Amino acid sequence: MKRLVQVCLGACWLWASANAQVARPATSPVRSHSAQFIIYGSGQPSPSPRTTGSASNKHLIRLEPTLLAVSCERIKQALLWQLGAKDQWRGKVCLVLFPPRNPDETIVVTSSRFADGWTYRVELPEVVESERLVRAIVRVLLLEFSNRNASGRSAEIPLWLSEGLSEQMLAASTMDLVVQQSQTGATGLPLGGTAREERKVNPLARVHEHLRDRPPLTLEELSWPAEEQLAGEQAELYRNSAQLFVHELLRLKDGRACLRAMLAGLARNLNWQTAFFRAFDAHFQRQLDLEKWWALQVVHFTGYGPAQHRSNAESCQELDAVMRTPVQVSVSSDTLPQHAEVSLQAIIEGWDYPRQRNALQAKIQQLWMLRLRVSPLAVTLVDNYRQVLEAYLSEAGKTGFAPATKPVRPAFRRMVEQTIRQLDALDARRETLRNSPDAANQPNPN
Repeated sequence: MKRLVQVCLGACWLWASANAQVARPATSPVRSHSAQFIIYGSGQPSPSPRTTGSASNKHLIRLEPTLLAVSCERIKQALLWQLGAKDQWRGKVCLVLFPPRNPDETIVVTSSRFADGWTYRVELPEVVESERLVRAIVRVLLLEFSNRNASGRSAEIPLWLSEGLSEQMLAASTMDLVVQQSQTGATGLPLGGTAREERKVNPLARVHEHLRDRPPLTLEELSWPAEEQLAGEQAELYRNSAQLFVHELLRLKDGRACLRAMLAGLARNLNWQTAFFRAFDAHFQRQLDLEKWWALQVVHFTGYGPAQHRSNAESCQELDAVMRTPVQVSVSSDTLPQHAEVSLQAIIEGWDYPRQRNALQAKIQQLWMLRLRVSPLAVTLVDNYRQVLEAYLSEAGKTGFAPATKPVRPAFRRMVEQTIRQLDALDARRETLRNSPDAANQPNPN
């Protein structure tokens, strides 16, 4: 499986090695109430960061060691509440503040393993966006939770989990997670903040507003986000989709216990997907089960109605996009790869099973979401495409079918030929539907 890129939205994360040598500030440390967090100030005045042209300077705060210790404890308590967990920490977290040169300064995290367990070091700019701070602390706490029983390598925290939990906590908390100095600095930066004691009625209100005119990301996009998905408006779409995904997982019966089990198993498995399905096996036996469940959650959440349905022609255009898969084709070894598109038939006939399984599972989820907004006549066609693909994956998966492996057994060949004939017939129906009148434009028989 692909490996999830460890990137934090709005910040560049560096997971430094255990042997990294960074000088410790000379100031006396501040310990948090639970003694898990140890904060070192820079011991020198913080210069004014250059904010011109920065998109992340709207909520900048200046971190002070004593208040940061309180903030870390608040963030931890909010995370424990989301997970339904007790405070049983084992690894200390050392936070080192340094004067920033710009408002998007890198946050560096170092995890070190010793004979008696793991410790963590977070290097933070003294002036930082409050939400970046929350996401950084959440990610370190998830890492500490997952590494408590790790004897070898460190756990891999999926980005959708840390981002989704962070957004859920920011939206659902009954008070500010980050304690701020109620004043404005000499530089004019917005450093102040007020306590927020009111209870949030609907933590998904902002998510619903943002996703009203655009569908949430697919599971593949959440699991393996492209670099462009982690910047600008696309980053907000990623965070909102991740929050919705985590929120719905937590709503499952024993959802909190499943997430805790997943975190505990991350260090024992080569990837987070294996840990996920082992922890959620009572709900999802296969990837396809998770895809269907997520599609249904999107249906219930977005609530597409008839007013949002496309025309037949528009529906076919959207279906065209789902049916095509972009690929890079190398004409020769001395030329750059060229962009091309392949059909479902080409995938089924030519790709090995692991590759086609990932591609077709993504298509199935896209079809689930597409049926919400296509014309009434196109709904049946979309469902037929999905049913053909599901039936093919079900039969091929039983035998580990790999058409790129030679020789191909006759039974497998017949299954491929039958699926391709079915897809060809659906393609012909799609062309007919493309030119058919919409129901609203058809004459009234009465």
